[in-house]
Amino acid sequence: MVVGHTCQQQGFHWSPATPAGSFVPSRPVLGEEVRPLAVDAAGNAVGLVAPAGHTGALQAFRSSAGEMTRLPPLVDGLAAMAFDLNEGGTIVGLASPRAETATAVYWQDGEIHRLDEVDELGGNVAGATAVNEGGTIVGYANTADIEFLQAFRWAGPGSFEVLPPLVEMGLGDAADVNEAGVTVGRADVPDESGWPENRAVYWDEQGAIHELPRLYETPEVQALAINDRGVIVGYEQTPEFVTTEARLWVDGEVHDLQGLMPDVPEEYRLAVGADVNDRDEVLAHAFVEDGGPIRLVTLLLRPDLSR
Repeated sequence: MVVGHTCQQQGFHWSPATPAGSFVPSRPVLGEEVRPLAVDAAGNAVGLVAPAGHTGALQAFRSSAGEMTRLPPLVDGLAAMAFDLNEGGTIVGLASPRAETATAVYWQDGEIHRLDEVDELGGNVAGATAVNEGGTIVGYANTADIEFLQAFRWAGPGSFEVLPPLVEMGLGDAADVNEAGVTVGRADVPDESGWPENRAVYWDEQGAIHELPRLYETPEVQALAINDRGVIVGYEQTPEFVTTEARLWVDGEVHDLQGLMPDVPEEYRLAVGADVNDRDEVLAHAFVEDGGPIRLVTLLLRPDLSR
């Protein structure tokens, strides 16, 4: 099952188990923009809602069978966003404790909680991006004296760790975590002129950082998701700096996702590997160039990892 949003900005659930791959729309208030961002095995989705006309703060929500429930913010009237959930009902995201700030939070049984160890860093920007079934939460945060974001991993009180960057004072940003605690995301390194370049990385169970290989020498490559077998997906910028190509990493090797999908029509150019499940099925975004206006579509792929 996957979630997303249409050009009308209404959220939907889609599942091959439903007749003809039909989708079930969420039921927002007229004019609201609804963006589901994650779904669990039972079809419960979480995400964010922008009020009609963008006249108020973003709101976090949980949806079950198309019925939406707004999740409480830290402060009434300030923003909250939900990014992921696990089967135990833990929902992670960010919320504003005051104007122009954000901190990492999780919701459990309808109540919102701050990650105290993140708050102790003293920064003004943080968010929890993913949670595994064991309750390990990953995300990003800055500190009072360092403006760059740093990746973090939290497995409960007393287990908080700031994950190391590739270079001293470099950026780190965690995007996903599997059941073993292996965390993927991005980290930056300076180019010859000192300008930062994003590299796809993973942090192992012990917290050590490892750079993932690239196919090109371009400055933008990111890892977005990992499954329990260690298959990682993401994207890499093309040498022409015009678009991106979907990437898949397995056993320390990088692959062009397009090359693992010989049956995808040539007019479909796979741009981003957005997510991967434990059956190695990949949710990918693709540009379609078939003679008309270029369209962006989302595909559920089953790559041949034996190629």
